[in-house]
Amino acid sequence: MATVKIFGTLRDRAGIGQIEISGGKTIWQILALLGEKYGDLVRRLLLEEKDGELVKRAPVVIIINGHTQIDLGRIVEDGETVTIFPAVAGG
Repeated sequence: MATVKIFGTLRDRAGIGQIEISGGKTIWQILALLGEKYGDLVRRLLLEEKDGELVKRAPVVIIINGHTQIDLGRIVEDGETVTIFPAVAGG
């Protein structure tokens, strides 16, 4: 199993801070899974439509085992930890 940790407004809207998933999924599949499992508010924090395609929201930061990831095709293996931070705004 892989661990997915979520923070900020994403955690608040999902109502959880961490889930376990089976390894072998891409980052893209994990984002889609979170959106499906925890609803439209979570989905909109992670994904957006751009030029007719669904893409990762630009301000979402994804870290795997302490290293920032931008490749949504990166496969997450059992034993790895994925950390997701949604955009933070303030003034």
